[in-house]
Amino acid sequence: MIQKPTTELLDSLKNSETIQNYLSECEKDFVKHPIGQYLNNLALEKGLSKSKIFAKAELNEIYGYQIFGDSKNPSRDKLLCICLGMELSLAEVTNVLKYAGYAVLYPRDRRDSIILYGILNKADIYQINEWLYDAKEQTLC
Repeated sequence: MIQKPTTELLDSLKNSETIQNYLSECEKDFVKHPIGQYLNNLALEKGLSKSKIFAKAELNEIYGYQIFGDSKNPSRDKLLCICLGMELSLAEVTNVLKYAGYAVLYPRDRRDSIILYGILNKADIYQINEWLYDAKEQTLC
């Protein structure tokens, strides 16, 4: 089933007489799946092995499997590490962050700008962490 575009959901919310009406009318359009399931589907679609993702993400394998198994909910930074380990495009990273309920990377934020630059230039996690460290920003992992 095709979900309504976000703009259509917002219009429905604006025009709804009550919040209960909106919630019942749009229930099927809400994000319900844990992030692990989403990441599993993305890895499968891209033909990526989890062990390689974890290695490139500088992520402990046990913790990585817990995230992909939905027994752990990753922080925004850990999720960004996974995205870098999967070598996702900026659009894909944005979708992952939105799906998980985290703020998307914001170019007005100094730290986010460094991460954005790295993604746009296909830098690996080591290079991005080096740029963050040199800029006296918190590294990803």
